[in-house]
Amino acid sequence: NKDLKYAYWDGSTFTPSKVDGTSIDVGMYTSIALFNHKQPHISYYDTTHGKLRYAAFSGSTWSIDTLSTDEMSGRYSSIVLDPNNNWYPSVSYYAAVSGYLKMVKKTGVTTWQHSVIDQAHDQGAFASMDLDSLQNPHVAFMDDTVDVLNYAYWDGSAWHVEVVDDDEPVGLYCSLILDASNAPHISYWDPAGRLRYATKAGGTWQIEYADPATGVGKYTSIGLDLAGLPYISYYDSGNKDLRLTHKMASGSWDVLVVDDINDVVKN
Repeated sequence: NKDLKYAYWDGSTFTPSKVDGTSIDVGMYTSIALFNHKQPHISYYDTTHGKLRYAAFSGSTWSIDTLSTDEMSGRYSSIVLDPNNNWYPSVSYYAAVSGYLKMVKKTGVTTWQHSVIDQAHDQGAFASMDLDSLQNPHVAFMDDTVDVLNYAYWDGSAWHVEVVDDDEPVGLYCSLILDASNAPHISYWDPAGRLRYATKAGGTWQIEYADPATGVGKYTSIGLDLAGLPYISYYDSGNKDLRLTHKMASGSWDVLVVDDINDVVKN
């Protein structure tokens, strides 16, 4: 039906519902964040009109806003909520016409602030954002001009952009999370079709294979355990399976097959 849908687990079953069906085709490039563990905020792309949209659930009704001001803006959206500012959302996204990586931030009940993170051409594919302990945004993304993995962060007054991995073409399907010390952890796909993991320690990026097999690593999503060690879910395109890898305290990676029934996990 080309609608945006939302589903939640109530302890025994999933309950799905339609969030936005007002356009011919909406709901691609979704990103979700929860307020108070139960109220969802969702950023997504309105394909019909080429715009970034945002939906928030009050507990009884959905409110929907169109956020981007230029055409073909809103792909690869990533949403975060700021606990120090009324849990207002910030959304990073790709603006296709300009090729810029942008961010829009809610600053009041009805006001939004737009900014450019990186205005070099073709920046922002697969953007993934997180907030540090000062609620400053950090974004991992692919530079689609030179095909490298980039990382940007806001220091309170300006954006800084650096290259994480330049083994081109690299950086597709990246996912970012910050640990308790604000150090970035990024999972992504490499040119040989393998899953890579990068983290920054002592000012230097450290890169390793999280799964050395080939044909794996698309559609990554990263999280950290209580010890700050990464878990990464991803697609095994050769076997058409969902995989999970976890870095252990020893430094080795434990790879598991989560779902091997039929063809799973895309997107």
